[in-house]
Order: sequence, then structure tokens, then C-alpha cells
Amino acid sequence: DADVTASAQDSLTYEAAELNYTRGNCTDAVADFEKYLQRFSKAIFKVNANYYIADCKYRNKDYDSALSGYEFVITQPKNQFTEKSLLNAAAINFWKKDYQRALAQYEALEGSAEVKDNLTAAIVGQMRSAMQIKEYSKAQVCARKILDGGSADKDLVNEAHLINGKCYLQNAELANAKDELLIVA
Repeated sequence: DADVTASAQDSLTYEAAELNYTRGNCTDAVADFEKYLQRFSKAIFKVNANYYIADCKYRNKDYDSALSGYEFVITQPKNQFTEKSLLNAAAINFWKKDYQRALAQYEALEGSAEVKDNLTAAIVGQMRSAMQIKEYSKAQVCARKILDGGSADKDLVNEAHLINGKCYLQNAELANAKDELLIVA
């Protein structure tokens, strides 16, 4: 039967784009995924296509373009790309100095992360973002999580003590600040 259903056309068009992506050909993959999304208004693989476009753009350091794709994926029901999209969107927003948005995305990542390194990145990202926007109590909570987590990363432990010390200074808790800062020194 020459009459291919819309669903089959959708799948075939998507699979052709995905093949370019899996072969590492991001330039063609992005073009194909964008055509796919334009052609099928109710695309079956809309989330996947947006994620793969974002991933290619992220790899090519086109962070602003990547961000919109990641943020689309984040707005969808939890899926296989949610965790990585939250991680990358939060990192981009932090880099762009949109600390409030980065903080929210790192918080969402902490709530949904299944990969241990991503959970750590979520807590560290929250701590750093909170410091930037002077949410000292939030920064301290995250610093405490890092210190209580028994991290093997000495630099991260020192950073957590430093942030804890700075937060104590902000709250005029000088004895506690001194204790934390002496650990770092």
C-alpha cells in the first residue's frame, strides 16, 4: 500500500534525523530535526528532537540556542532527557548570571536526579547560585549537605566551608565564621 500513514511518515522523518545525530553529524541532525518539528505540528518525538537539537547546539557552544531546547524538555512530563536538560539549562543560566533561574533549575534537578554526580552538581549549583543572590540561609543548607555528604573532593569541601564562613559573617556570627574560615586556611 503506497498510502503511508501520517504516523509512519512522522516516525520515518524522525528516524532519519536521529541517525545523523547518532553518527555524530550534528549539523545535518539539527537541520533535519528542525524540519521535522516544522513539518509535524503534533510530532510524536517532539521532546527527543528538541533535546537532540539542544545537545548539538550545546556541544557547539551555542548556549543561548541550546537553552531554549533544554527548557522546552524541562516543561514536559518527566522523561529520559529531563535530568540532563535540567543540569545543562542550570549551568547555562548560571554562566549567563541568571542565578535565580539557575537556582530553581538546580533545585528541580536535586529533586529528580538519579545519577549521583548530577545530584552533587545540583547541590553545588544551588549553593553557588544562592550565594550570588545573597540567599545565605539557602547557601548554608547546601554547604551543610556537601559537608555531611562526606565528599572526597577536597576543593569542594573547602568551598563549602568558605561559603559557610561567609554566611556566618553575613549573620554576624563571628565565632562560627572564624571556625569555618580556619578550616579553609
